[in-house]
Amino acid sequence: MDSIKRISFLLKKHQLNQLSTAEREELNRWAMEDPANKMLLDEFTPSTDVNLHSLLQEKDQSQILMPSFESVLAKLPAEPKPIHLRLNKALFIAAASLILLLGTVILIHQQQHHQFAETLSMMSPKTAPGNYRALLRSDKGDVYELHDKDGITVKEGFLSFGNQQINTSSLAKAEQLSLFVPKGGTYQIELEDGSKIWLNADSKLVFPSHFAAEQRKVYLEGEAYFEVSKDKTRPFIVVHKQQEITVLGTAFNLKAYPEDKAVYTTLYEGKVQVFDQHHAAKVFLLPGEQSILTSNHDLEKRKANGLEAKAWREGLFSFQNTNFEEVIKQVARWYNVDVKFNGPIPIANFSGEVSRNVSFDIMLEFLKGSGINLQLDQGTLIINESMEK
Repeated sequence: MDSIKRISFLLKKHQLNQLSTAEREELNRWAMEDPANKMLLDEFTPSTDVNLHSLLQEKDQSQILMPSFESVLAKLPAEPKPIHLRLNKALFIAAASLILLLGTVILIHQQQHHQFAETLSMMSPKTAPGNYRALLRSDKGDVYELHDKDGITVKEGFLSFGNQQINTSSLAKAEQLSLFVPKGGTYQIELEDGSKIWLNADSKLVFPSHFAAEQRKVYLEGEAYFEVSKDKTRPFIVVHKQQEITVLGTAFNLKAYPEDKAVYTTLYEGKVQVFDQHHAAKVFLLPGEQSILTSNHDLEKRKANGLEAKAWREGLFSFQNTNFEEVIKQVARWYNVDVKFNGPIPIANFSGEVSRNVSFDIMLEFLKGSGINLQLDQGTLIINESMEK
């Protein structure tokens, strides 16, 4: 319940335009975690609930917001006792009603999120090489299952995939759409400006039905390869929880899985700016360079191994003295297998290329070539501590 109280508190402050910079960033991060969060945030704009807004304007915020969202909700006694707060009756009822409403809505959309995640996880068969598969979800909650290799095209007011079209030209406000690619999947999309994005397994892209006049902005979690169409008047911005990438027209790969220890941006064409949101630090990349943003928010750049970074786009696993932990993450995502370590992670490095179309049995033999003891048990890859002899 602590997270629900916190989000309720931030939503209320958002409604009153009272968020600090840090609180606004926190709320935006929460909104980007799931389209339902974003939809809920949009509902609580400063124009929502005018009566409550007017009442709150009459009081000092330090006397109202904290009692309403902290004392009333978190410090209610076990047995009912009179509570004396410096709130008039109408204000108290309105604030309490809002808390209950927010808590209920958040709980409902969390349940829906779990159901959606379960559907997503069942799309890919265990141990089969990845294929074209994804789920598209609209702001309204409509969900479309995608399997065609041509991907999604957003053009001239229509969002097209397979034999279906969604008319977005009549929308007064751009709709935020979310493209989810499960483990064992890959997918691609061409946006309305002609920019193309290929998503690797276990990735999510949030994009608008049409871009704003001043900028083109999308949100990514996971890994994707971008070919951005040139537009000097509208920068293309890719937002991740920890960083922002700003470009005008270029080609780059962004690897930003939440379980990884760093975020990698590798540039192939053009020029990009990588901005660390935490420390407000930035670096500029030229072709052949890579930025690394660690979990400690250290941002640096280095010469890139271009083939290894985008090998997945060429249908390959490419390992250049790559440690076993990174190798097994890539394999698990592509073949949709769970991983269990019986002991510490083995110390071993891999070099070489393997087609992503090979069967899991062949990939397993490749991994065993290092002497690591691996076994597959009902869709779970078990890595034992002892090395095979």
